[in-house]
Amino acid sequence: MGVQVDIFASPSESDVQAQLTLFEDLLNKNYKGIAFAPLSPVNLVQVAAKAYKKGIFLVNLDEKIDMNTLKQAGANVEAFITTDNVAVGKKGADFIISQLVEKGGKVAIIEGRAGVASGEARKTGKERRVGCQPTSRLGPPACLGRSHKYHAKNPGPRSILLLQ
Repeated sequence: MGVQVDIFASPSESDVQAQLTLFEDLLNKNYKGIAFAPLSPVNLVQVAAKAYKKGIFLVNLDEKIDMNTLKQAGANVEAFITTDNVAVGKKGADFIISQLVEKGGKVAIIEGRAGVASGEARKTGKERRVGCQPTSRLGPPACLGRSHKYHAKNPGPRSILLLQ
């Protein structure tokens, strides 16, 4: 295809300054396009606007950049690509439930940074799935929430559902 893809990432999902610096560095490397998933809706607005004004094609992935602020900065993206994160959360919960239905067990919910849209959507999908199964061994919907463990009636294998 003749396309070279380079992948860069900040050291952590909370290091918005490192992500900004990485993006700024890319502006001088003659890329024709940059796909990015901002760590916050606004942390990459100004540098994305610079890229746009240089004629670099921009594709926003998963976490949506604040489009109003981006447009105010005189820029736009070619596309926004994401998954249905509610469905992803539900699918993860379905898998865990299928593994625990016979023997029971404990499930730890491990999330990424609080407030990130994709993680919150995955949590919603998981909560909808468990919430619609009031007789599941995972416990009643009231036990849902950040950093809670689901205790089965019978001890058994452990499973971990990663939401982000």
